[in-house]
This record gives sequence, C-alpha cells and structure tokens, in this order.
Amino acid sequence: MINRTSRSGAILVLSLWGIAGPAAAFAAEPQINAQRLAITERALEFCGPVDPDNSKKLREKIAEWVKGASPDALARTRGSDDYKKGYASMDKFIVEIDPRNAKVVCANVVKS
Repeated sequence: MINRTSRSGAILVLSLWGIAGPAAAFAAEPQINAQRLAITERALEFCGPVDPDNSKKLREKIAEWVKGASPDALARTRGSDDYKKGYASMDKFIVEIDPRNAKVVCANVVKS
C-alpha cells in the first residue's frame, strides 16, 4: 500500500521529470550564437593568410563553440538570417581594412 506522502513524492518526481526531460534533451546540443559564429568565421577567412597565430586561436574558439553540435544543427545555424547578417556585416567591415592593419584587426577579433 502506498501512503499519501509517497504518492505525492512520486507525482512530484514525475512532474519534475516532465519539466527537466525536454531540457535535458536540449542540453546535449549546444546553443550556437549564429551571429558570433558568422563574424568569427568571416574573420578567420580574412586572417588566415595574414596572421597564422591568431587564425589558430580563432579556429580554436569556433571549435569550442560548435563542440557537440550535429552537422544538421551547424547547417541550420549557417543558413539562418542571423548568421547571414553577421557574415555580411563582417564582410563589409573587412573590405575597409587597410592591409597594414590586418594583424591588429585579427588580434582584436580573438580578444572579443
């Protein structure tokens, strides 16, 4: 026979499981900031040829941010409006950079 306290406890546990269950499923897939990823990936494309040291650091940042993300999640992120806007804004910024200042820009992106 189950007493009233045990039954209430079981109901509470099941209720919490219903709340935490979906959250736990989402916890396995990291939340990727699409705009930050886009800006950093565009910066990496720019910095690669001019600043290998900071390019390595940018690659490490990106790898950390997308660690655990599925290929589908990355594709959705890169196809999102936020990603496209972030990439375009960084692209507009990059075309204005004086080549003599390229390493400074790359170092600043790493710091941000």
